Parts: sequence; C-alpha cells; structure tokens
Amino acid sequence: MKKIFIAITVLLAAVTFTSCNQDLLNIQQKGAVGQEDFYKTDDDAIAAIAAVYAQMNSFFYNYKFFSNLPSDNIYCGGGSRGDNDQWAQLNEFRTHPQTGSLGSYYRGAYNVIFKCNLLINNMEPNTETTKRAIAEARFFRAWAHMVLTEFWGTPPLVTEVLTGAEKPGNTPKDELWKFCKDEFQAAAAALPSKKNKTDKESVCRVTKECALAHLGKVQVLSGDMAGAKSTLKQVIDSGLYDLVPGEKYDELFSKEGDLCEEVVFSLHTTENGTNTYSGDMLYLMWGWRTDHLTSVPVGFYNNSWGFMNPTKAFFEAFQAHDGADSYRIRASVASAEQVLQMDFTGKPKFKTINPLHGNEGYFDMKFRYRDQNAVKARNGYAYVNDRLLMRYSEVLLLYAEACAVAGDDGSGLAALNKVQARAGAPITALTLQNVKDEKRFELYLEGCRFVDLVRWGDAATALAGHYENVPEFALDEDGVGTVYWRPYNTGKTFGYQSGKNEVYPFPYSEMQVNENLVQNPGY
Repeated sequence: MKKIFIAITVLLAAVTFTSCNQDLLNIQQKGAVGQEDFYKTDDDAIAAIAAVYAQMNSFFYNYKFFSNLPSDNIYCGGGSRGDNDQWAQLNEFRTHPQTGSLGSYYRGAYNVIFKCNLLINNMEPNTETTKRAIAEARFFRAWAHMVLTEFWGTPPLVTEVLTGAEKPGNTPKDELWKFCKDEFQAAAAALPSKKNKTDKESVCRVTKECALAHLGKVQVLSGDMAGAKSTLKQVIDSGLYDLVPGEKYDELFSKEGDLCEEVVFSLHTTENGTNTYSGDMLYLMWGWRTDHLTSVPVGFYNNSWGFMNPTKAFFEAFQAHDGADSYRIRASVASAEQVLQMDFTGKPKFKTINPLHGNEGYFDMKFRYRDQNAVKARNGYAYVNDRLLMRYSEVLLLYAEACAVAGDDGSGLAALNKVQARAGAPITALTLQNVKDEKRFELYLEGCRFVDLVRWGDAATALAGHYENVPEFALDEDGVGTVYWRPYNTGKTFGYQSGKNEVYPFPYSEMQVNENLVQNPGY
C-alpha cells in the first residue's frame, strides 16, 4: 500500500505541475511549419503550388474514368460482370447516390479546391513567384469547379478554407460559370506565355494561353459563343501551338508526345525508374484484358485489365467518317480482324482464353498500354508518359463550333479543316453537325463526349436503349469471333433518362453531413 500511495502522490504532483506549466505541453513538431509561419516566401509559394499539382495528379485517375464512361462510344469491361461495378454503373446509367466512384470524384475535385484556397487565401502576391503561384492556383480552382459543374450542375462554390461548421449549399449554374470565366481570365492576365511553339519547359506549368483556352471552353459550355470566338482566337493567333503531323498522331498518347507543340494542358511526369510518387492504375485499367488473351502485339505491355472497349457502332461510324485507313482511326480503334494482322513475332497466336467482358470484338488503340510507357519495377502501376488533359485540336474544334453558331469569317472553317486534314479525314463545310462529328472521333476517350451530348440536346437519342444487354467476345484459333449478349440489366433501372441523367446525384456521404445541399432531381 505504501508503494501505491507514493506512486499516486508523485502522479498528482506531476499533474499539478503540468497544469501550472501549460507551455510544457506545447511541443513544436519537428520538421513541421505552422500555417501562420508558412506562405511567406518564394520557396513557400513553390512548395504550395507543387502540392496543388500533386493533388491534380491524384485526381487524374478518377477524372479520366468519370468523364469518359458515360458515353455511347464505349462499353465498360473488366474481368467479368461485377468487376468494379462502380464504373459499370456510370457506363450503363445505373448510378445512385451510394455509387462509390461518385464520392471519390466529388471529394477529389474539392481536395484540389482546398489546396488552391490554402494558397490563395494565405499568400500575398508581393513577388513574381508568389503572383504566378496564386495565378496557377486560381486556374486549378476554376478548373475543378468547371468539372464539378459539368457533372453536378449546381455544386457548392467554395472560395475559402472552410471550418467544420460551414456547410455551403448549391450554387446556381450561371453563377458557377461566371466564377470560372472570371478566374480563368484573371489567371491568364497574370501567367506567362510559352516562349515559342517548341518550348517544352514552359508547358510543364500552366501558361497564359492554357488559361485562355479554358476560358474559351467555359464560354462554349455556358453558351457564350461570341465570347468564345474572341477568346479562342487569341490562342490560335498566338502561334504557340500546332497540330503534330498525321504520321505522329499515335505518339500524342505516348511518351514521345509529351510537351509537344499540340499539348495545351498536361501534368508532366518525370521518369525516375520507379515513379514511386507518380503512380495510378489508369493504363492498367484501360489497356486490353491481357489475362484473357493468349498474347498481345509486339510493343504492348502484357498486364492490363480491359475496362474501356469501343462499341461496334462507334467503330463503324468512325470508319464511315474517316475511311478505313486514316491516321486517326488507326491510332484510335481496331477490330479483331485488324489486330490479327499486327506484329506478334515470337508470341503465341492471338485468341481469347476466356471471353472478353464488355467487348464486341473491337479494341482501343489510343490508350492501349504500351510497353515503353509502363514502369516495370512497379508491375505497371505507374507509367512514364504525361497525364494529358487538353490538346490544341480541342481548341480548334471549340473555335469551329463557336463560329458555326455565332458566324464565321472563314477562320472557323479553316480550324475545322486543319483538324480534318491532319486526321486524314474528308474535308467538309463548317456546320454544327460536322463539328459534332469531328469532336466525336478526334476527342474519343478525352473526356468530352457525354458533356457535349447533354449540352447539344443529343444525349437522349445517342444514349437510348444501349445497355440492357452487355456483350462478351470470344475469338478462336481460326480467327473466328463470336459475340455473346448477356441480359445483365433485364428488370433493372438502366440507361439514360431525360430530366435525370443530365447530371449525377450528389454522393450520399455528402448529403448526410450537409443539410444545405439539395439533391439533384430523380435521385
């Protein structure tokens, strides 16, 4: 008892001592800098904007899936039915508030906004370095709000670092578009231009013309075609971008195309052998389903999972538009018959071991997993090519659309024809329908199709009745292909519904914690 009594006495004395000496509890964490001591210097600005770029890298994977899956051009595949059903739900319009990918995308965009607000709210623009960092953060904050608005319509506008008690509600779409326009305009005014057309160093970061290109894009998205004409013409007239030759079209989506004259916006990846801090599974997920195949052509990485497969209707429409042998179609899609003609030197004959789920016998070429891009040390969980977000061809097609709607002096036609000529496609007149067709094929799997169909009013027609039956494809040793149609969605709610599927439901997790957020109609 005596020992216990002494121990308790010592403990009470220690508590009394520390309660009277609270400063002893305020121990500075080693290697950490408090927010009040950060955002002061040029080095702080560089570190803060680097954190924004890193957050964008983290967001890229979900963004690429989310912006491409709701489309009439592709089926969501995988190993079998139920493999990552969160992605199939987006593709088949079976989405509901508890679809896991919704929350990941929504939170990812707001994480970008949070990192931007930390910099913008706390950094003084008192040097050239701090001014540029703030301008870049304003660009990324606007970009994140833009992609949220595209898919939710009225997400909350957040321009400050929020406290736990703050729960912003829906923001009207017109207000969001205005915010994005103002921010892109302000960013453009403060950012430097590329030095010249072939400058690779400057385009590792956001430039003036990149901000203007996105301002023009938001103007098109919001219906301000006259404004878009003026803005996008500035990018074109700068002479700082160009289309690569047709024979190099395929290189745009590999490391050879990194930072080339056609790149307007990409997240640059530095090859370091393992790419430890720059990994995601995009190409693993999008490349062909290699474990269901006896072999893949020479130059392909032999480990990928087949989640993006072009439809027969898309392939046939593409071929009817471009012809069978344009630069663009050969770099974008291939039929099983065409794959059989590829180089398999030293490999077994190409056939299926198991049927390919979500596949009609057509294969994506644009984002195939190329052996040279895969980081072997990480089994393909990282890649060395850049994360491409906007090409100059999109700028030209946005400008052509604006001219088709608001009036053309001949420059809109020239922009359209420039894209067509490089692709190896027929040259046409400037009409809105011709621009629509060109965007469908030129920007296949580049995040534009669904948003375009909705804003053009074409979604209900293009997406009607597309997903009740899901294909599976088998190819035998004689090169004979068979498509099996599986009625996976019979009796389920699926497919595009007007008045509902123009936007997605706000995630259940967000609705539970934010009583000010009003759910979108139909969910």
